[in-house]
Parts: sequence; structure tokens; C-alpha cells
Amino acid sequence: MERALVAGDLRDVPEKREFESGRVAHGALIAAGIAACLNVAIYLIARAAGVTFTGRFSPTALETVVALGDVLGASIVWVVPASVGLLGFNRYVARPSRVFVRAASAFGLLSVAGPLTFPQATPGTKLALTAMHLVLTAAIVGAIGLWARTREASA
Repeated sequence: MERALVAGDLRDVPEKREFESGRVAHGALIAAGIAACLNVAIYLIARAAGVTFTGRFSPTALETVVALGDVLGASIVWVVPASVGLLGFNRYVARPSRVFVRAASAFGLLSVAGPLTFPQATPGTKLALTAMHLVLTAAIVGAIGLWARTREASA
């Protein structure tokens, strides 16, 4: 006996999405690892070249030192909101990878304004921090936005 399809049955049919949460989590770990390793390398090379990573990062602030732990933390922590944002796009947008790559790239490029506008940081500090922002952006876009797509969506 055949049964007619009713509106309530549609909830039982899983909708294929471009991203699976497990692949996004795996991509986030890869992005965090890549960003942390490359940014630590930039930090150590810059320190060896004489960059102090100090400055007043706002006109009214005390002089601040960017430590290695700050670099590691920033390289890892921003992967979390990026992953959550991608999962949100995946749920509500038809082409989440396209939207995510554009949004993450724009956010990353805009974040470069931070280190470039620190009023009393040395040029070496500004340059090294800018490079770190670009590395993090590339890691997030590459590992989360592109690599984490399901195999069917990639094909």
C-alpha cells in the first residue's frame, strides 16, 4: 500500500549541507595549528631581528608588550568564532563556503588596520603583527572555509 507524502514527513529527510560539523571542527584544529606554528615562527624571527613587540596600542594606554603567549592565544582563539560563524552560514545560507570565504577574508583584511594604526608601536612591531593577522586569515579561510567542505560539495 502506497502512502502519500505529507508536510510532516519532510522533517525526516535530512537536508544535505555543504559542511558537516565534524569536518568544521577538524578544519578548525588544522587552522589553529597552522596559524599558531607560523605566527610563533614570525614572532621568533622578528624577535631575533630586534623587533621589541612593545608600544602604546592606544594613545592613553600604558606601554604594552606582546608576549609569545599572546601570539599563541590570538592564533587559536579566533578560530572558534570563525567556525561558529561558518556553521551558522551552513544552516541558513545556500552557498555557505562562498559567503564564509568572503566574510572571513574581509574580516581578516580589516583586522590588519589594528596593528597598522597602533600610534606608538615600532614599524617592526606593526609589520610583524600585520603578517600574523594575514597568516591567521589565510589559515581560517583555507582550513575551515575550503578544506572542511564535505567531499560531495568539493566535487
